[in-house]
Amino acid sequence: MNAPAGCGKTTLDKVLVEAYQQAGHRVIGLAPSKNAAMELANATGLDTWGATAKLFFEQDHPGGPRSEWRLRQGDVVILDEASLCSTPDMARLMKLCQDLGAKLLLQGDTHQIQAIDAGGIGSALNRFLPSYSLERVRRFKNDWEAVASLDLRQGRPEAIQRYSERGRLFIGSKEFLTDKIVERWAGCRENERSFLAIAHSEQLVSEINQKVRALRRERGELVGEDFRIGSSLDVAVRDEIITKRNSPAIRTTTGHSVCNGNR
Repeated sequence: MNAPAGCGKTTLDKVLVEAYQQAGHRVIGLAPSKNAAMELANATGLDTWGATAKLFFEQDHPGGPRSEWRLRQGDVVILDEASLCSTPDMARLMKLCQDLGAKLLLQGDTHQIQAIDAGGIGSALNRFLPSYSLERVRRFKNDWEAVASLDLRQGRPEAIQRYSERGRLFIGSKEFLTDKIVERWAGCRENERSFLAIAHSEQLVSEINQKVRALRRERGELVGEDFRIGSSLDVAVRDEIITKRNSPAIRTTTGHSVCNGNR
């Protein structure tokens, strides 16, 4: 299944899982990343696994896979964010399902980010094999935003015009834009709204973070002196930290392991 973001893939997943389970099939959820696996788990209630490599390792283990990892005939395997799966891993997963009599369902968006390793197999499969598509974007309240998101997905310049006409686009120097980011961040924080900033380099990310921290210091939001963690990160009480790696050994207060992108 190929669909743009916001079309309802995860909502459809829940219906698919219930239908297959009612028909007597065991459904297994897979994703190339831990975060994608957790989103699939939250949407479907499945105990999903965040790496196809884990499944391969268990199948190849000299002692044989544990029962929960042992694929069998009639199983249904859902691979979410399939475009992120490398071609070698995809080929191995397809052969594994074929040899053991399991059904493999691939889903994702061929226009989104691709695999870090050799990839592109998702786009090829979508072109040459029968597939289903979701086309109506349902995530946005404003119709123009749905249209603009599809323009952006297809690389059409009309997307820039749509955002510019509605005051969504700012052009200026680095200093102007970083100050604008901090200003917008502060406004969203005061109104308890989420905010996302993306920069093209780690150095620029660091500069924006320092400006945000300086503002929080000025407002008295950070408590006590800074202390250093790692090799170069200075933090204080009430700082917010986003993780950049997965760590199964570290558990959060929610009981889940630490994932890349956790706050």
